[in-house]
Amino acid sequence: IGQKEIDGAGSNPRIEEYFACTSLGQQPDHVAWCGAFVSFCLAKAGALQGKGSARAADWLAFGQKLDAPRVGCIAVLQPQAQGASGHVGFWVGEAGGNITLLGGNQSDQVKESRYPTSEVCGYRWPVMF
Repeated sequence: IGQKEIDGAGSNPRIEEYFACTSLGQQPDHVAWCGAFVSFCLAKAGALQGKGSARAADWLAFGQKLDAPRVGCIAVLQPQAQGASGHVGFWVGEAGGNITLLGGNQSDQVKESRYPTSEVCGYRWPVMF
């Protein structure tokens, strides 16, 4: 929590490390990185074989589909910006018609943020082999 994009011409090396866990490869922090954060976390937890996707919508095909969320599951949301594939993060909780996600690229940093439950496209659970 707290890793942030660097303003201007620089790039946060930790966010670049997130991208190294994706099939996209190392990228600067100005490239959308929510999927890279999920890839990094799952790789470090041993729940990802190979490299994950940096594209949020691709996480809808990962692991096992859940009919209802559980703490720590992957939540995929509708696009938050024009031209985006969606948003992805780890489900922390739900209250008042909103879910809370721990994710990357949330206001350009790793943090918990709230989103309307109506934006959820699906919940996924890693399947260990």
